[in-house]
Amino acid sequence: MHTGPALVPEAPPPVEKDRRRSARAARNTDAWLRSPTAKNPRDREHATIVNQSRHGVSLRVQRPLPTGTYYILQIGEAELTKLTEVRIVSCRKGEEGVFVVGAQFC
Repeated sequence: MHTGPALVPEAPPPVEKDRRRSARAARNTDAWLRSPTAKNPRDREHATIVNQSRHGVSLRVQRPLPTGTYYILQIGEAELTKLTEVRIVSCRKGEEGVFVVGAQFC
């Protein structure tokens, strides 16, 4: 007969839920960012798309971008160009001196 406390298995650690609204797809695509008020379309800076979802992109850029700012994101060149406005929602220093930026499609 067992008289000690009942052994209860330890609960597994809680699983952190992914807050994203849609699945991400890995990319390694050239893109360009420019200010929505830029007069010259060549006033842009290079970015690399790391991953993309229906609602936004993760980019590698050469300088930090302030959160809450807006940019025009250009993906592709010539007749295959896609332009869309994005809002910067996160920015952190990544490896090799680049910055990893989260941008939400507007």
